[in-house]
Amino acid sequence: MKKFERKLGDLIPIKHFLITGFSRNAFFLLIKAYGWEKPAEIIIPAYTCPVIKHTVEAANAIPVPVDAEAAGLNIDPDLIVKAITKNTRAIYVVHTYGTPAQIQRICSIAREYDLIVIEDLAHSLFTTYQGKQLGTFGDYAILSFTKQIVDFEGGAIATNHTAIYRKMMKLREQYQQESRFSFNWLIDSYVRFIGSCWESSFSRSALCFMLLNDWINKTYYKGSYGIRIDPSKFYASSMGSRLALLQLERLYEKKRKMIADWNDTRHLPGQMEKNSSFISPYNTKLVSDPDYFVRYHSFRTWHNPHELGLYPRSDCLFRQLRIFSRSKFHFREAPGVIPEVE
Repeated sequence: MKKFERKLGDLIPIKHFLITGFSRNAFFLLIKAYGWEKPAEIIIPAYTCPVIKHTVEAANAIPVPVDAEAAGLNIDPDLIVKAITKNTRAIYVVHTYGTPAQIQRICSIAREYDLIVIEDLAHSLFTTYQGKQLGTFGDYAILSFTKQIVDFEGGAIATNHTAIYRKMMKLREQYQQESRFSFNWLIDSYVRFIGSCWESSFSRSALCFMLLNDWINKTYYKGSYGIRIDPSKFYASSMGSRLALLQLERLYEKKRKMIADWNDTRHLPGQMEKNSSFISPYNTKLVSDPDYFVRYHSFRTWHNPHELGLYPRSDCLFRQLRIFSRSKFHFREAPGVIPEVE
């Protein structure tokens, strides 16, 4: 893990990295390190992985979902301002499918209200935006190593705040429980590994296994897989860390090449085949180098945890969107279309 943390420090200009088995465990440690408990509130995107909401609740804080932008996938800064109360402590920002949120504006709002900004890089590790790596705009960055590389576990939190980093280190010792080999561990590892294969390559074979994963979730986990804090995952395993280390440099170089590719062609991110079932994830003027694009006919990776009607834009995105990697398809100079809320 120490070698892994040092390598991340070489690739991302942030001072401290704390590796965990799951990203949610890293986020959980951060909430506990600050002592945020009810009535403390954390603003989160309404359109995102449901595990974020459940992690805030597991840490005994209150998640406050905020709807997505009318013409994008990310949290709406205007609605963030309306959601802030005297109990708000932080804003959790996901750069959805690798498309940068309006992070500079969100950070400006956070400074005005004395709030913490947490950037989720699950889909945007090593992605740059306006000359800076995502994750370096806010106060904390949450990393995942099962989305763009293949692994059965792996997450981290990065920060320049030394005092909070040390608190998280101590809390990790307190919360960690012994990991034992079991049938549950085997099923968990299989499900996460297949999910990692899907999100890393978006191949048809991985899609078939993802359908099997859905069946396992419905029958074995009764729909609850992926929303709990695993007490044995506050540390990452040596096997998972080694597997991630083998792929980290390649992902970093791939992202650098993607930037060069966009700079060397007339094609802009967010522009794609007009007659395909793709959706431009963002206005082309705001996108740096997204690695994911959205498709109707694929696999629904996120399920809506909210009551219908509370967040109309997010309801629409949950209902309609699937994801595929941009590397599998060719682009033309034709704008895509963001689905309208029905």
